[in-house]
Amino acid sequence: MQPRGIRRGIRRGLGIRDPAPRSATLPILPDDDERAGAPILWIPPLTERLIRLLHTARDWSTIGPRQLEEVVAELLDGFGYEVELTQQTRDGGRDIIAIRHHEIKSDKYLIECKHREQKIGVSAVRELLGVGQVERASGLILASTSGFSKDARILSAREDVKWILALKDQDALQAWVESYARLRGWIGGP
Repeated sequence: MQPRGIRRGIRRGLGIRDPAPRSATLPILPDDDERAGAPILWIPPLTERLIRLLHTARDWSTIGPRQLEEVVAELLDGFGYEVELTQQTRDGGRDIIAIRHHEIKSDKYLIECKHREQKIGVSAVRELLGVGQVERASGLILASTSGFSKDARILSAREDVKWILALKDQDALQAWVESYARLRGWIGGP
């Protein structure tokens, strides 16, 4: 079964209308964006992979960079976001676009995933902040399985940055996996 947000994108791309009328939604990409007409990539079911991550040694090194992007996209989809996983190359500086519509305000997040052995430095934080200036979003998330350098953490903690950028390290990603598992009923607890 395809994730909810991806399935909607595929149905729209094929010109299939949803059977039930829904409230108007904002497009993920503006019509004048050259990527707007590109086919939406389908994320394969990740249930087994997530279960293994939960019940094994929580070894994030067993997945590759693209799989990390797919896992984060699936988690966000499970949390109720409409998700677009961008193409692998020339992705515009973000791997995932996640949108959640709410009565008060819709939110759009740009997420960049880094799966490396070394800690992510301040240059990656600056780069994502630059992407956020070009493509306006409610927030930016830099996810990394290797953590962040001291300078990257200092920059992200600045008053003018901390309200728009969140750094998510492996522990935070693992917490997302556990929240997702609870939502799916795989494990008990609050």
